Amino acid sequence: MDTIMSYLDSMFAKLPQTQELERIKQGLLDNMQDKYEELLAEGKSEHEAIGIVIAEFGNVDELIEELDLPIYQEQGEEGVSFSDQEIEEFQVANRKTGQLIGIGVMLIITGAGLLMLFNAIGERGLNVAHLANLSDVLGLIPLFLFVAIAVGLFIYSGTIIERFDQINQPIALTTNQRKRLEQAYGRFQPIFTKVIITGVIFCILAPLQLILLSSLNDDLSSYGVAILLFIVAIAVYLFIYYGKIHESYRKLLGIGISSEREIKERDRVIGAVAVGVWSLATVIFLISGLVYRQWHINWIIFPVTGILFGGFSGVYSALKKE
Repeated sequence: MDTIMSYLDSMFAKLPQTQELERIKQGLLDNMQDKYEELLAEGKSEHEAIGIVIAEFGNVDELIEELDLPIYQEQGEEGVSFSDQEIEEFQVANRKTGQLIGIGVMLIITGAGLLMLFNAIGERGLNVAHLANLSDVLGLIPLFLFVAIAVGLFIYSGTIIERFDQINQPIALTTNQRKRLEQAYGRFQPIFTKVIITGVIFCILAPLQLILLSSLNDDLSSYGVAILLFIVAIAVYLFIYYGKIHESYRKLLGIGISSEREIKERDRVIGAVAVGVWSLATVIFLISGLVYRQWHINWIIFPVTGILFGGFSGVYSALKKE
């Protein structure tokens, strides 16, 4: 009988320890014990009786599906249960967070594009010196305004998703919850793939129009740079918005999940590097443009910074996971 009890304990170990489950477990144990004693009375050996009892009552998976019970994603780790409403709220919060962060980054890149556009208009469209200088100032106004708005959006987006920190832990999903999420994730995957392909195409075509405008007239290169930044801003928004939705599905389903401590440590390092790198890039951009009048070429600072920072984030995350 000890073998049956040990088997039952191991089968229920992956289920949440609630009073209802304890009651079901005890009822199942009583039935198994009655059957075991009945088999012994019929002349079965102890090993035969144990095998028959386990074969007849030991399918806990059917019980899980029938009662729609949550199952821990990683056996031996404490799981966190979420209701259907909390899961929906988490997904809505991720979509909103992705939208806010995407808009914030898009505003910063668009601000740099407007600065280039105003500079192009000032240098080629205005012949009066003080008006040309005024165009530089006018270009800085939307840049700093958009940066200020973006910072506000970043801070606000953090407060939206903050209450879902437990998602970074193993999640106990019910059978129906997991099935619905897997189906929704399967439907979303083709959309996500198409969006990524579209964004990559935008990023590839953006420099082509710059090359085309520069070949037609060198004076149009500044306009081409502004258009390039506008196109890249759209692509970056698509990457961030749909990337957050994709990330929410992976977190809920436990795909590639790390421990909460590892995630916080990784985010802290990447966040600190991001603040320093992008602040330095902005300072270099403004100094090279306002002091050295290198507006025609200094735009390259942002895409180069983005590529280098993206590479750093990817490599660092991969090393931390290993």
